[in-house]
Amino acid sequence: AVPAQPARPWPTDRAKPPQPAPQAAGGLPPERLYQQVWSIFEDAARSTSALRSATEYAEQRRDDEVGRLLDDPRARNSPETAAARAAADRRHDELVARATADHRRDAAQLGTELRQLDGVLPATMARWDSPVWRGWQPPTELAVALRVGELHLPEDPDLRIPLLFRLPLARPLWIDAAGTDRSTATALARSVIARLLAAHPAGKLSVSVADLAGGGAAVRGLRGDALAGPPATTPGELAELLDNLVSRVDLIQMAMRSGETALPPGLVDGGRRLLVLHDFPYGFDERSIAQIQYLINDGPDVGVNLLLVADPADSSTLGPLVSALWRSMSRLPAVPDDHVGDPWVGLSWTFTPDPVGSGTALDAVLDRLAGGR
Repeated sequence: AVPAQPARPWPTDRAKPPQPAPQAAGGLPPERLYQQVWSIFEDAARSTSALRSATEYAEQRRDDEVGRLLDDPRARNSPETAAARAAADRRHDELVARATADHRRDAAQLGTELRQLDGVLPATMARWDSPVWRGWQPPTELAVALRVGELHLPEDPDLRIPLLFRLPLARPLWIDAAGTDRSTATALARSVIARLLAAHPAGKLSVSVADLAGGGAAVRGLRGDALAGPPATTPGELAELLDNLVSRVDLIQMAMRSGETALPPGLVDGGRRLLVLHDFPYGFDERSIAQIQYLINDGPDVGVNLLLVADPADSSTLGPLVSALWRSMSRLPAVPDDHVGDPWVGLSWTFTPDPVGSGTALDAVLDRLAGGR
C-alpha cells in the first residue's frame, strides 16, 4: 500500500511579476491583497518556528545544566545543587516567557491584519459566506488567486489564514480522498471547480470530466459553456478525452513555437480547460497515465490544468508509475483538520476546507455562469 502522505509544502508563486488586476473592494488591487495574505502566512510560520526553537533550546539548555549537576553523586542533594537547579529552571522559564510574549505580540498583530483584510478580499479569495459574493458577476479578466480553505497552528487556533493559489495554476490540484467518503471529496472538488469558474471571465474556462465510477457528480448542475462535453464514464470515452486534450496541447505548442500570435482558426478555441479526474487511477492504463504526466508537465503553459480526486492507496498496484505523480501536485486533504506543510520552515499546518452547504454562494455562482450573466 502507498504510505500516508506527509505534510508537504506548496510552491509559492510570490516571485512572479505582478499581473495587472482591477481594483478590489476597498480600493486595494487584488495583487496587493494576495501578497498581504501570503506575507501573513509567512510571518506566522516564522514566528511560530521561532517560538518552538526558543522553547526547545531552553529545555535542552536546562537539561544539560541539570545533567552536569547530577554527574557528581556526592553533590546531588546538596543545597548548592538545589540552588543551581532552581537557577536553571528560572533561566528556562524566563527564556520561554520572552519567546511566548514575542509570539503573542506577533499573533495579535497578524490577527488584526487578517480582520482588516477579511472585509476587502475579492470573491475568489473570500469565504463562501462572505457578503462579497452577493451580487457577484463574472469578471472581465482572470482573477489573481483562488481560495481553497484556511490554515492554523496549535499555538494559535483562532489565527486562521486563507490558503490561496496564484492563478493561472502552475501545478495540478490533488484532492486527497484518503480517510473520507466519496461525497466529501466530491463536495470539495465541486467547490474548487466553482471557484475556478468564478475566477475566469464567462466562457473562458471549460471543464472536462472523467469519472468512470460516479458519473461526474462534482459537475452536476454545470451547464452552458462551463462544460466542454459530457463526462467520460467508460474507458473508451476516457481514452478519447485524453487524446483530445493531448492534441490540444500539441497544437497550441506548435503555434507558439512557430511564432503565431493567434491560434490556428477552427482548430482550438482560445479558452482554458480544466480536466477533472475522479477516483484516479481507476480505469487508467500505462498509456493514459503517460498522457496525464504529459498534461501535468506541458498543460499549464498552454491553458490546460488538472484537478484530481484520488486516494493514493488505490494506486498501489500501479507502483512508481503513479506514485511519482503525487509529488508534482498541490495536495488538498478532503478530511477536515488534516495537515500540510508551509513553503518556508516546513511547519505542519492544520487545513480546513471552506465549508460549503446547500443554498450557498456556490450554487448562485453556477447559476449565473450557466445563464451567461
